[in-house]
Amino acid sequence: MGKKCIFRIGIGAVAIKASWQRRWGAFRYISEHADLQAVPLERLMTAQQLEPDTIRAEHLDGLLCGNTDLAKRLVADPLDIPVVYIDTNPDLPLPPHPAEVRLDDEEVVSAAVELGLRRRHTNFAYVGTDQKIERWRSDVRKGIFARLLGRHGQSVASFDFFDFTDLEQRRNAFSGWLTTLTKPCFILAYNDTAAAETLETCHAAHLSVPDQVNLVGVDNATEICETIRPQLTSIEPDFELGGYIATKALHRVLRHGPPQRMLKLSYGIKTLVERSTTRDLRGGGFLVSRALEILQRDFDNPRTTAESLAARLSASRRLLDLRFREIVGRPVHAELERLRIEKAKSLLSNTDLMVSEIAQRCGYKATNTFRNAFRSLTGLAPADYHP
Repeated sequence: MGKKCIFRIGIGAVAIKASWQRRWGAFRYISEHADLQAVPLERLMTAQQLEPDTIRAEHLDGLLCGNTDLAKRLVADPLDIPVVYIDTNPDLPLPPHPAEVRLDDEEVVSAAVELGLRRRHTNFAYVGTDQKIERWRSDVRKGIFARLLGRHGQSVASFDFFDFTDLEQRRNAFSGWLTTLTKPCFILAYNDTAAAETLETCHAAHLSVPDQVNLVGVDNATEICETIRPQLTSIEPDFELGGYIATKALHRVLRHGPPQRMLKLSYGIKTLVERSTTRDLRGGGFLVSRALEILQRDFDNPRTTAESLAARLSASRRLLDLRFREIVGRPVHAELERLRIEKAKSLLSNTDLMVSEIAQRCGYKATNTFRNAFRSLTGLAPADYHP
């Protein structure tokens, strides 16, 4: 019988999407290797209840740990099996382990910096998190933001929620800080939750977004980004790749033993999804902003076309394409195709649906049309796609 790999990835209140995507990345690797068996430990009990003795009772060969609370318990009571840690606090004195996998925060912040500089901003600010468990990463991102912008002669203002224990005092201080920033200002928030609070506070302080404040979050939690107004621009880390890489590292250890030196692996971002909080709404910007909101909501409807979109906006197809090329860098049809193919990639990676059903779910009336579009954008047939 082959090795049995058991993994457990915690689901936190702030990063539910991240946790599940890491899990799917791990499952995807495991499904490709018959000698691995997965046992998701949170099916047994919650993260708060999970103890080292519970893990030992499962007689496991290895463990993926993506939960900081569990990592703290393993510091006090180490396991005698190999553990690969994913995105846990680097300040924890972890017991000897063969590998750790971390999100490349430099790549995350660089995406925001590039967007801000491309928009010719000269005033920048950073908003951290109020989650104590995530403060270390927030401080890392703030430092990178300041360092990268310093290379361009720019400084960064920052707001730290941890300076306040009283909620009303914090709310007033945050509002006052936002008001005193030199406008227009480009703000990077630690994550989408912090960005949403920033947007709410801007509204309360009568600050216009995106005219006075451009705002970017991290995680691309669509339940936040696409429900607040204006919709939130966000950087999406490739959490699924992180889970895949971590499982691959653990598999290597199970097969060949621990490496001579601890493996330090990383993964980057999947994309930056630009929405209304960073778009230039002057001139044709408002038209494009509205069009993109409709596309992101209705792209998988087969009735959605460049022509139908122009009609809904009372604009000519030619004008809409012109504005799209100016602001987005591609015509309307190309953006519609991109959104559909991105969804198709996700379905191909995470489901066992037939190609014909995936085509239908992505808004294509004919499977052959979908196949041609997929090959045009990826260079592969749908059946050959393996991220």
